[in-house]
Amino acid sequence: MVMLDAAWEAEMGRRGLAPATRDAYRRVARGYLVFLEQRGIAGLESADGASVLAFLESLLGRWAAPSLFWVVSNFRPFLKFTGRDDLVAAVNLARVRRSHPVIGVLSDGDEDLVVAACASGPVSARDAAITLLALTTGLRACDIVALRLADVDWRGQMISIVQQKTGNPLTLPLPALVAARLAGYVLDERPGSADDHVFVRSVAPHVRLADHSSVHKVITQTFRKAGVTDVRVGTRFLRHNAASRLLRAAVPLPTVSAVLGHASPDSTNLYMSVDRQRLLDCVLPVPVPAGARA
Repeated sequence: MVMLDAAWEAEMGRRGLAPATRDAYRRVARGYLVFLEQRGIAGLESADGASVLAFLESLLGRWAAPSLFWVVSNFRPFLKFTGRDDLVAAVNLARVRRSHPVIGVLSDGDEDLVVAACASGPVSARDAAITLLALTTGLRACDIVALRLADVDWRGQMISIVQQKTGNPLTLPLPALVAARLAGYVLDERPGSADDHVFVRSVAPHVRLADHSSVHKVITQTFRKAGVTDVRVGTRFLRHNAASRLLRAAVPLPTVSAVLGHASPDSTNLYMSVDRQRLLDCVLPVPVPAGARA
């Protein structure tokens, strides 16, 4: 199992996969190998298709059913790498479908509450900066975690990063409030640390935040302190929110794509499903023939 894990790690490096992609692939592959060992299977040659289905079923207690699509997407490349067509067939047999819900957006009132709490409320400078970055720029959690001090142009009030998911460079302006809270954190609140990541743990050891769950926790706590508790928030929700607001402002899709850092402009089309009202405005009335009952 250890040798297989090392071989998969080397293969991902050879393919030049983005760090976030490698983390996602690695997490699922190792989870499956540990699952096999817990069932007394010491080598992949002893595993069968049923073990794949059992592994996916074991995740239902920790993952919402719609989220299993992403698990399968991250799992399938590893199974193909092993050369076990029967295991690949088993994961395909699971028929996990991608969910396309219409994701809501923040109301103007809720957004004002969050911004006010981040500006002068009970929210720390670090948590305010993280929340405002996600709210105003739509940055992914992995890019917020990976943000380094050298990525920030303080004079120009911009950040320049290489995206963790796509590997593409991205430069974004920092709104005045975001820049102010970010500077306040770095100058007055950030613990002394040899780690050059912008956001570090508030308690020792003062190293970079662990992963996207740390960012999700910060945003959830910030919304709670702002008195906004009736929405399930996270960077994915705020990314959709940022896209929806750009679309409502009649910003062209290619520009929205550039702001969000998509690898392809076509990826932005999915955000059209965010704006419920704009979709309803596209619906034509059903003509009623003369004399028919409406």
